[in-house]
Amino acid sequence: MKNKLKSPPLSKNQQRVLVHALNNHLVESRPLPVRGQPLPPACDAYFHELVDALFGLDLGILDKNGKRQAGRQFFRNSKIPQRMLSKYRASLSRTLRRLEEWGFLLRVRSATGNWAGVNLTESGIDVALAFEGNENS
Repeated sequence: MKNKLKSPPLSKNQQRVLVHALNNHLVESRPLPVRGQPLPPACDAYFHELVDALFGLDLGILDKNGKRQAGRQFFRNSKIPQRMLSKYRASLSRTLRRLEEWGFLLRVRSATGNWAGVNLTESGIDVALAFEGNENS
């Protein structure tokens, strides 16, 4: 029997982050991260993916085979003013910080700094599953 998880009220962006990461997690079936242990390869959602998903930007985040790519967090797009990208990044950073404080995800970064992203925790998966059907509402 699963415990009913109580979560704080989540904003639409927080819900979208969790659902986006959950979808990647389920498709790629990576093991859950454990604090203090080496991280599983890659992550459930890259930072640049989330900027793209939350703000409807077309940043070219998939490779030619349609696979997610690491290392694209330093994207440049002449169609999007740098000032707007900075606002999007700041908003996403606040969203991720709150979700991490609540224990729903862990923020991760590559050893070389080429990419940043998030991995869901077990409680983050539970909360994301509750929102999965409502992601576009």
